[in-house]
Amino acid sequence: MVLGYGRVSTAGQAGEDKTSLAEQRRAVGQHCQERGWQLVGWFEDVVSGAEGEEENDGHSILRQRPGLSALMQQAREGDCDAVLVYKLDRLARSMFLALWIEKELLRLGVHEVVSAAEPVPEDAGAAELMRNIIRSFAAFERRQIAGRLMNGKRAKVREGGYGGGWLPYGYRVEGSRAKAKVVVADSEAAVVRSIFAECSKGSSLAQIAALLNAADIETQRGGQWRPSTIGNILRNPFYAGAAERTEGNTRNGHEPIISRQLFGRCQAAMKKRAKRPAKGAQ
Repeated sequence: MVLGYGRVSTAGQAGEDKTSLAEQRRAVGQHCQERGWQLVGWFEDVVSGAEGEEENDGHSILRQRPGLSALMQQAREGDCDAVLVYKLDRLARSMFLALWIEKELLRLGVHEVVSAAEPVPEDAGAAELMRNIIRSFAAFERRQIAGRLMNGKRAKVREGGYGGGWLPYGYRVEGSRAKAKVVVADSEAAVVRSIFAECSKGSSLAQIAALLNAADIETQRGGQWRPSTIGNILRNPFYAGAAERTEGNTRNGHEPIISRQLFGRCQAAMKKRAKRPAKGAQ
């Protein structure tokens, strides 16, 4: 008894090109026919190989892949000679996770995991070496893909798009997926401008926090303002248009709430205040 498994990263791949699910199933079926094997079940998933692999967590992979989970369940319930895939990286691009999945299949009674498109020598030692080489190339390709995705995310951020993650007080996300972009939240932006204005006039962090609390203005989490919260806002170059808290970022991304000049004046003011001796100090 042979069970087949296929995976593509996107719905677009599911019906097109040589890596489509249809092509993977055709190659698996042809491989079985050439060897006289009986393919009794086919399972598939549409999910990126990078999803869940960063944590190297096999159980997360199973939760994200109902097809693979169902295959394992069938292998658990009956004698399975082999699990057949188009390529080994259809299981996982991470070598750790590919080995974990194979280990689980063997533990469930599967005799071997076979690749239809990647020939493996008959000698056991050479076969294991070849499989590890194939997995290493798959892991390398995964890192290359992750690097390209990260570069794309950085380019999106530079152009004002939303690259994911937390946004500071004063900003919100407008749109979804590829069209998502970072925009100014007007009511919160007015508070941010007042914070920087007060700082530039010489007010301390505690004084600014007290002013906002007296006006019943809540923080991003709905609580009261603290000096540390004010300090985090004043030190964040995102408000002046910087894409990230690193040097060399361009300003042609999201809309700044304050000018670079005001941001610079506030940094100087905070440094000057920090150098002042505490009251009562000799």
